[in-house]
Amino acid sequence: MVSMRGHRRAKIDRLDTELLKRGFSGWLRGERGHCNMVRVPTIAEEDAKRPNRERESLVGERTRINNRIKATLARLGIRNFKPTLRQAAERLATVHTPEGMPLPPNVLAELQRDMARLGLMIGQIRSSANPKSRNTRARCWGSLARYSGTHDPLGVHPTAVARGNRSTCTRICCATNRMSTARQ
Repeated sequence: MVSMRGHRRAKIDRLDTELLKRGFSGWLRGERGHCNMVRVPTIAEEDAKRPNRERESLVGERTRINNRIKATLARLGIRNFKPTLRQAAERLATVHTPEGMPLPPNVLAELQRDMARLGLMIGQIRSSANPKSRNTRARCWGSLARYSGTHDPLGVHPTAVARGNRSTCTRICCATNRMSTARQ
């Protein structure tokens, strides 16, 4: 679709139709670079993009809620509260303003609701984790099952994989695959 209009002429359907006709006729004549056609993705390709789009949306929502909680506390002069910590909801009841006063009841109720929303977002982000990373972890566990002891010959402690460190998992899987192909 042609979008350049010199000197910001008015957007009129007649002008847009003329530009489209000129572009399409140039494409029919075979002029290179005159009009590029775009392939429409299939339903399966669009569906494959959904998990990443959903995760982006959830992470954006988590960031928005986190910033909202911090802004509410900043208005009261509280700057050292981290809403993403596991025990943040319990710690919220013990937070005091710099003057030593407890949080006002309406603010505390609002913050508790926001903390509940934040917990929900974090849970949804964890449940919508990329299936590829799950497969990587499963392969790593299979690789680690071959070795016994507190650490494997690659020098990686098994708890590093248990914590879900993806770079460690990838390093283990790649090294294990190299070792198995070298043995063959």
